[in-house]
Amino acid sequence: MESKILIKIENDYFTSTSQEIWEEDIANLVTELDIVCTIRNDDFINVVEENNKTSTKDKEDYKKSITVYAKGYSQGDWQDYTIYYDDYSDELESLFNELKKTFTHKHDYFVSKYEVLTMNGKKYEGEAYDHTSFMISYVEFPGEKEITETYIENYGKDYDLIEFNIN
Repeated sequence: MESKILIKIENDYFTSTSQEIWEEDIANLVTELDIVCTIRNDDFINVVEENNKTSTKDKEDYKKSITVYAKGYSQGDWQDYTIYYDDYSDELESLFNELKKTFTHKHDYFVSKYEVLTMNGKKYEGEAYDHTSFMISYVEFPGEKEITETYIENYGKDYDLIEFNIN
C-alpha cells in the first residue's frame, strides 16, 4: 500500500481576497501621499479619493498631474484616474502601477487536500481533509507554473500530486 497527498487547485469565485488586498494597498499608498484624484468613469467609485484623508488642497493647487488608464476585459471595465501632485516619489509610482490593475491581476484560488491510497495497482481517493486559499496579483494571467510557485511560497511543498481545475 502506498499513500500520497494530492492537492486540487481551482479558481475561487466566491471570495474577493485579491480585490480586498488591492484596495488595502491603494489605501496604504494614498495615506502616504499628498494628492488629489479625479476619475472619468462615474460608473465606478474613486478608490483613491475614498481613502484620501490627508489632502486639504484643490486639484488646481498642485504643480503636476498625470493620467493613469486602467482597462479591463469588458467594454465597460475602464477608468481614467487623473492624479494631481507636487513631488514624484516611489509611493506615487507604486500607486500608478496599482491603479493600472483596477480590473486585472486579481486571481483567487481554492485548494483541497486529499490522501490517495494505492493498493494492488488501484487508486483510492479519500474525502478532502484540508482546505485553504491563496491569491495571485503579480501576473495578469497566471499559469500552472505561477500558481504552483505561489502555493509553495505560501504553504511549502506539502503534497506529492497536484491537479488543476482553472480557466
